[in-house]
Amino acid sequence: MHLPKHETLFVEFQSDVCADDVFEFRLIDNVVGMANAKGGVIYVGVEDDGRVTGVSEKHSDPAGVGAMIASRTFPSVAVISELSEDNGLPILTIKVSPSNAIITTSSGKTVYRRLKLDGTPENAPLFPSLFMTRLSSLRLFDFSSTPLLNASVDDLDPNERNRLRRMILVHNGDKSLLDLDDEELDFSLKLRVRTENNEVYPTVAGLLLIGKEEKLAAYIPTAITVFQSLVGTNVSKNETFIHPILRSFDELFERFQLLNQEHEFRYKMLRVPLPDYSADAFREAIVNAYSHRDYSLLQGVRFLVESDKITITSPGGFISGITADNLLTAEPWGRNPTLSMALKRIGLAELTGRGVDRIYLGSIEMGKIPPTYDESTSEYVRVVIFKSVPDIRFCRLLAALRDRSGKELPFNTVYLLYSLREGPLNLRSLVNKMGYSDSRVLSVIEDSRRYGAIEEEDGLYRLKALDDEPQDQENRIIAYLTEHGTINKQEAADLLSLPPRQAYGVLLQMVGQGRLVLARKGKYAAYKLAE
Repeated sequence: MHLPKHETLFVEFQSDVCADDVFEFRLIDNVVGMANAKGGVIYVGVEDDGRVTGVSEKHSDPAGVGAMIASRTFPSVAVISELSEDNGLPILTIKVSPSNAIITTSSGKTVYRRLKLDGTPENAPLFPSLFMTRLSSLRLFDFSSTPLLNASVDDLDPNERNRLRRMILVHNGDKSLLDLDDEELDFSLKLRVRTENNEVYPTVAGLLLIGKEEKLAAYIPTAITVFQSLVGTNVSKNETFIHPILRSFDELFERFQLLNQEHEFRYKMLRVPLPDYSADAFREAIVNAYSHRDYSLLQGVRFLVESDKITITSPGGFISGITADNLLTAEPWGRNPTLSMALKRIGLAELTGRGVDRIYLGSIEMGKIPPTYDESTSEYVRVVIFKSVPDIRFCRLLAALRDRSGKELPFNTVYLLYSLREGPLNLRSLVNKMGYSDSRVLSVIEDSRRYGAIEEEDGLYRLKALDDEPQDQENRIIAYLTEHGTINKQEAADLLSLPPRQAYGVLLQMVGQGRLVLARKGKYAAYKLAE
């Protein structure tokens, strides 16, 4: 058999060189820990350092060990066990699936598997205060819908409710909400609910969105935001505050706009803006950080701005079934559905739930490095959005395709084109690069063909050169000359978003066609329209 090289969150080595009661105690702990986390595999008969010492005859019966595990866990955990060999020594492999309930040992002990700071796994106590975290990650509990029985409707801030109404207008939210009075609005968005005894209380979502700050700090003290800005290695800003989400959104977005420098490139007669970061992507990242975070954890949503990137960290790992690898393909689901739905109706969140697509699109449509979630752990989700150098030629390709079709390109099409940006790929390579299934990639390929964006030859797919690009370059040079009279190599390079040598080639080609003539010789040569 092929053994893993070391222990991970999903791999546990367990020795059988110990007393029976110690062995069973450790095994049950490991099973419960994995069942309360993301599952995994236990290799019995292997030491912590990976040395195979073998499983004892007493513990080598897969059915017997499985029955022992079921009898010592509650609810009973069913595992898949099989006996195999490594260099002649027996190893018992026990596969544990993640549970959709909280599992305890028969004695009432509850643990969950997590990684320590050094990257090695451990079984940590799953205290009752963490049950909410576990249930919400399993999509079995919506904390944001919980009524706050110690709070009152007066703890909701009228000024923040007015901000909510303004946001509906600004962000093109559900306009029908504007026809409702304050009470109807709150009930419609589930910012307040009526209990069985006919009493009305604000919900967690209500206080998070439009609560008075002092009440928010008192009832949900975990609703912290941390904003940090680094200049080199020096901290220029380090602020911690507790604001309602809508106010936090406005303040964070205002700061974002101040740091987000905008450049541009030309397409035909238009100047197309090219910001350091996509505003839509940052908006979705803010919304995701607040709506999907775990509010039972006493940590804040952290925004870190550096010279080359923005990092947003949200407490609580991915919910069950979601990983950094399947974000673009997994079915969208939030940790706090009531809060998420309110943000969607206000207009801040993507209605389809595919906000991650928008975060990716903001970078890849400019040919930049895509955002990454690779630094996320079981304790938090972290997205890093890079301020990398844009690919101007790729931007112009997308602009031309939008111009031809008269509409925005679907995310999947842009993602496919981005994947082909550095050269042709076959179907298998595209599947691996995009993380989609074969059938889905083929479907996106067909859509992209309809846009006239790609071509296929000998099983390889590549970006299709646009027939009108040379003509478009010439038209822009002529338009520039009509306005300015002359143009030099550097001005042509800036105009066409090309390296100076390539721009010089375009000028010489137009001279050869008799459309341009030399207006000034020498080091600062310039060209003008032919008579």
